[in-house]
Amino acid sequence: MRQYNIEKTEKVTKTKAIFVTLLVHFGLLYGLFYMNSDKTEDLMPEFVKAWVQGDKAEAAVASSDNKRP
Repeated sequence: MRQYNIEKTEKVTKTKAIFVTLLVHFGLLYGLFYMNSDKTEDLMPEFVKAWVQGDKAEAAVASSDNKRP
């Protein structure tokens, strides 16, 4: 007689479901970026653009070209 391990079957089913879900979500996200590849700046909200530009400005200030004697 064969033993039926329900926990193992549930674990395999959950793993498959997670994999398929991630695959679908990444596929949809990739499709969104691919279809709007010429307009990638429009996909980010304004506050994200300001935050990224703010970091660039701070980095430019931190790396000065003045040589110390």
